[in-house]
Amino acid sequence: MSFIRSFGDDQFQKMKDEPLFKDLLYGAVKEGDVFPALRKNEFDFYHGGGCLFKYSGKSFKRNPAYDPVIKEKLKSEGKKNVSPISEKAYIERHLKNFTDTKNYDDFKIKNKEHFSKDGKPRERQYLEPLYGVTYSGDTFPKICVLDIEVRFNLDGSKKKCDMALLNTISKEIMFIEAKLFSDPRMSCGENNREPEVIDQVRKYSSLIQSYPYEINEGYKNCIRITSRLFFNSEIIMTPHIIEDVKLLVYETPCDDDMSKNVYRARKNLKEKIEKAEIDTIWIKKQENLSLNEIWDRFTRKP
Repeated sequence: MSFIRSFGDDQFQKMKDEPLFKDLLYGAVKEGDVFPALRKNEFDFYHGGGCLFKYSGKSFKRNPAYDPVIKEKLKSEGKKNVSPISEKAYIERHLKNFTDTKNYDDFKIKNKEHFSKDGKPRERQYLEPLYGVTYSGDTFPKICVLDIEVRFNLDGSKKKCDMALLNTISKEIMFIEAKLFSDPRMSCGENNREPEVIDQVRKYSSLIQSYPYEINEGYKNCIRITSRLFFNSEIIMTPHIIEDVKLLVYETPCDDDMSKNVYRARKNLKEKIEKAEIDTIWIKKQENLSLNEIWDRFTRKP
């Protein structure tokens, strides 16, 4: 298995010349409305909690599952049995030389609808406001989001860590998993068992500790490629990985906003996570932390 962040020179120039990128996505990234995540020979562009478009091979793509209207569109053209391959091919043709701003806005709306079907917030919606600072200036700020939805691909697991932060001063990378307090994976249950999130964070930390060189090299490439694309200047930096994954818990109930059952659940959860020695920030409802505040609190800086 390997952890690779790459993008070929031919892909680089071809994507830059695509109308969808140069007329829409580039500006959206600079404005903080879209976040570009580099993969292996691929860029995933995120908005509204999920991947809006991806560029892989030599073209832009979009997941048909986010747009059921595509199937109806194909059927209206006389295609009765629409296969996933037909849907994907249709989207690729549609996105070539794409400059339709209204259709682009519709895509963004579909993304948000797909990732908030029940109307309830997800941790992704809390994290998304943090992404915008990364490419907004002429270079990376002191603390920025370098990667999101991080699939390590080192053990065959499909689980994804929420976010990787880069400190450009210390050249450190910190991985963060985020959860809502109400997430079932945060529950100790009636039997006061260890919550699932503990095992999840431990597995991420174990992978990072087992493959620090591969991950460092992957992000060295990521920094070089993304800075070339969005700052027009290659930044060469060899980062150092902080091996223990951190945990952000959003919507933590306050003392004056709890029933006895919720108070007991919070107490049990905190005791379990402290015993597991997982660095955690408990973020109250309506509370927002900046990237600098998150980094400083995790590194115990005043």
